[in-house]
Amino acid sequence: MKRFFEASSVAVIGVSPSPTNLGRAIVYNLVQFRFPGIVYPVGPKGGAFMGHKIYKSVLEIPDPVDLAVILTPALTIPEVLRQCGEKGINRAVVESSGFSEFADERKSLEEEILEVAKKYNIRFVGPNGIGLINLENGLSVPFMPFEFEYPLGKVAILAQSGGIGACMLNALAFENIGFSKFVSMGNKLNVSENDLLEYLLREDKSTETIFIYLEGIADGRRLMELASRSEKPIIIYKSNYTRASSGIAKSHSASLSSDKRVVDAAFKQVGVFKAESIRESVDLIKAFELRPMDGNRLAVISRSGGHAVVAADAASHYGFELVPFPQSLIRLVEEHSRAGVIRPQNPLDLGDLFELDLYKEILDMTLEREDVDGVCFIHNYQGVFESEQSRELAREIGPLMQKHGKPLAFCLFTSNKEMAINRKACSVPIFGDPWEAIRALHVMHNFSKRKVAPFVADFKSGIGTPRALKLVSDYSPKKRGMQLPPELCFQILASYGIKTAEWCVSESPEEIVSAAEKFGYPVVLKTASRDVVHKSEAGGVMLNIGDKIALLEAVADIQSRFGPKVLIQKQVIGGIEVFVGSSRDENFGPTMLFGLGGIFVELFQDISRRIAPLSPRVAMEMIDETRAGKLLKGFRSQEEADIEACVDMMVRLSYLVCDLGQLSEVDLNPVKIATGQEKGAIVVDCRMLWA
Repeated sequence: MKRFFEASSVAVIGVSPSPTNLGRAIVYNLVQFRFPGIVYPVGPKGGAFMGHKIYKSVLEIPDPVDLAVILTPALTIPEVLRQCGEKGINRAVVESSGFSEFADERKSLEEEILEVAKKYNIRFVGPNGIGLINLENGLSVPFMPFEFEYPLGKVAILAQSGGIGACMLNALAFENIGFSKFVSMGNKLNVSENDLLEYLLREDKSTETIFIYLEGIADGRRLMELASRSEKPIIIYKSNYTRASSGIAKSHSASLSSDKRVVDAAFKQVGVFKAESIRESVDLIKAFELRPMDGNRLAVISRSGGHAVVAADAASHYGFELVPFPQSLIRLVEEHSRAGVIRPQNPLDLGDLFELDLYKEILDMTLEREDVDGVCFIHNYQGVFESEQSRELAREIGPLMQKHGKPLAFCLFTSNKEMAINRKACSVPIFGDPWEAIRALHVMHNFSKRKVAPFVADFKSGIGTPRALKLVSDYSPKKRGMQLPPELCFQILASYGIKTAEWCVSESPEEIVSAAEKFGYPVVLKTASRDVVHKSEAGGVMLNIGDKIALLEAVADIQSRFGPKVLIQKQVIGGIEVFVGSSRDENFGPTMLFGLGGIFVELFQDISRRIAPLSPRVAMEMIDETRAGKLLKGFRSQEEADIEACVDMMVRLSYLVCDLGQLSEVDLNPVKIATGQEKGAIVVDCRMLWA
């Protein structure tokens, strides 16, 4: 990936002297951004543009070329890439559109392009994107002309949509936040977000914050693996979750929609900061322009009492502790107050203090304190009498933050004219709302305490694999999506050390009675028919069977309604019922689910999700997020459950679903978690679906 950004010579293929030619804008951008390398325009009509000769073919260029930027009709791309390969160019940016996003029959064209790229060892960005920019060396190749007004910074922008990407560049420039790299990824036919992310994390020293806009995810598990090992903050705005968006996304970037619940769980698991809008994306990037906040002790200093009240609400919402100010600082404020009618406290209202030179001293004193981890400073003026003093104060914010190594969130209210001046002069982002500023501090606090274990994408546990693989290999389903026989489900669970209630599947009443006498009454009788999904609702479960006569009556009843095959189990008394399950996601693979068990799964939808495999810590996080977790910990007068056994069972099931790709869905419901002096987690019922 590094070679995409460090090219010293660029062939721009698709340039003509025509005023409407889009390829000309690529040459224009390279000149405008002061690219120091050599530019070779290429187009079949020849001619010249901006003092550069237009070569009729890339093969006519007399010198070696590092990078080809291609903007020609879609059907010409295989031949153009072939010529690039013959020329020895093995890095390209394909900006042309008209591939599978245009029509499904164009997939064969994409396959042809991939074959050519493989033959000549070419890696390419696109197609259907607007290009890339490396602001460090002026390599700027979008086909839309850009003004050279962007400050150099430490934010990298990867966007599947060129329009969203350009929008983000402009939004950051408005906030006076610079960027380092920009890539419009388009259809991601060859180079994906994961390829670029790996480069930005491991090789690009100039990038400190990474923003990614995605409509489709190339490989969710690889994305998680990269993100889990990242020391740089990663912000992702993922769109295309709904039926309404899926159609336009398909025709825009050939992207398939995703399950938002799974995506949210995956991002949370590996510490990705998730944005829900363009505005929130910018807000998160602004937050990472601050210093990390190691603790939750906050000082709020405001020139406006009203804004101080708003900031106090925000601080409470995000769980910050508003520490009291020391007497030395309070005396300083009181000595210089004009009317002395405002009582100093945290938030500190400086509305009665008109000596703006003292504001810097107050901020300096506050940031210096060991019991303050971060400061929110709110200033307002109307731009008439105090403009120069306020501008000078704004210029001091950045140096103060650097001096003390603590975050200083600066919130400013003034006229449009003054705001524009201060944005250019201030070396840190300016926030337009106390909630936005304090949320930024909350983000930095979360980032400073972020603890993420490396996620292993290609996971193989080996715990029960040989026996389980033998069990599933001997099973021959008639079709996809079929339920596995209950006896096979329980055997698979046992191979992974997952405890189940004692069971027996049979068609013989005598054998069933014998099993009951072995287990001991009471017992439970269920239909073993694979056609019944919800046994309880269908009347296929009979509880509290206490003797042989009642059991034989129950067997006759179940067999008459559901068929001869029945399941008998030892009835598990007591415990808290939970649900543990898994489903297979197209982007992220096996996904784990946890929540209240029994009928409450569908009633409350109290379910947490993570991507398998689980560590004990992640399993515990899932439990803590649910109402079931509160019950397990002993809600009110109830006894605490064996949470350790629940965690162990969840981890083992996560190994199982990672190892056995033949399973598309697994439901353990209910699972009984023992309480009080009892120990263990016992699966009472299980359903597995063949992939």
